[in-house]
Amino acid sequence: MLREKGYFLLKYRINKKLLNKLFIQRVNLQDISILCNNLGQMIESGLSISEIFNIVCTQNRKSVITESMHQVQKSIERGEALYESIKKFSHIYPLFMIEMIKVGEESGKLEIVFKYLSEYYDKRYKIFNKIKSAISYPIMVLITSIVVIIFLMMKIVPEFMFILSNSGGSIPILTSTILWIFVFLKDKFFIINLILITTIFILYKFSRTHKGKEYFDSLKIRLPVIGSIYSKFLLHQFSKSLAILISSGIPIIKSLNICLSTVQNKVLENKIINSIEDIKKGESIYFSFKKQGIGDSTFLNLIDVGEECGDIESILFKISNIFECAVEDNLKKIVNFIEPVTILVLAVFIGMFVVGALLPIFNIMDSIN
Repeated sequence: MLREKGYFLLKYRINKKLLNKLFIQRVNLQDISILCNNLGQMIESGLSISEIFNIVCTQNRKSVITESMHQVQKSIERGEALYESIKKFSHIYPLFMIEMIKVGEESGKLEIVFKYLSEYYDKRYKIFNKIKSAISYPIMVLITSIVVIIFLMMKIVPEFMFILSNSGGSIPILTSTILWIFVFLKDKFFIINLILITTIFILYKFSRTHKGKEYFDSLKIRLPVIGSIYSKFLLHQFSKSLAILISSGIPIIKSLNICLSTVQNKVLENKIINSIEDIKKGESIYFSFKKQGIGDSTFLNLIDVGEECGDIESILFKISNIFECAVEDNLKKIVNFIEPVTILVLAVFIGMFVVGALLPIFNIMDSIN
């Protein structure tokens, strides 16, 4: 096309930025935990910042971390603070981590802050893994069931219908119902998929809006069983973040503002914003949290005790541990419940199909006899 228009290619250049966007390596919670642990240990051992980042760049296998740390090292060598240097990569590293680095630099306790961050992100990674393992089994069973249904619709059911139509025998109600369902799914396969894809696309677009995020975040909390676990997880995450910040010497208002970056739920986020305004007006942490409906009675009672004793950070660490244990226990119970129920549902489904397939065969054999 270019030659036809009188243009000739003289040179070309690969757009690395575009390739990086397409094939970008994600930094997960485990990566951040390991990075913080390594940085904390090396600072504690007395190595210079230049030596520390040289080692980090050499040891880390993820190019996105290596490249960002290399740029951070260059910024530090130019005289910039670690906080200012790493803040440029807020699209890679969590805001909570960046703000805590600032706290560590200002207080001179950078190695302690990195230790806190390492433990914090390690626990979050482990909890997320437990949640994934809890839902992975039923998802695998669901996918297997869908594959089996498609195979039955495309291969088995047409042949079965041909045999039944030629036999001339009566078809039982169970068999006719199963056949009707499979024929309907096969005939309307394109329309059903189109409706599903359109619905998923609309819901996805809605979930990206402010109202959509609030609606789905509210729905997560209100879901039976799962909502209770999710609420406990949010309280664990919030109390842990707040405890780390307060114990580092950050005032409560600033700590709550930083915590907003760690709370991944619009409902709780709005409640925290309102509680910040209440505390600014002179209300206690306990009354502001109670007024906004943050946490359950256990959470609020412990906050009240911690505030009265003047040791709120220790109580927050305790609250975090309580809700972490509660989340883990509930996840174990769900996994133990889901596995047999999923197997039972799948067995009933397969059993109905087998019975529906065998009944007309028995009828045909009876008519022959």
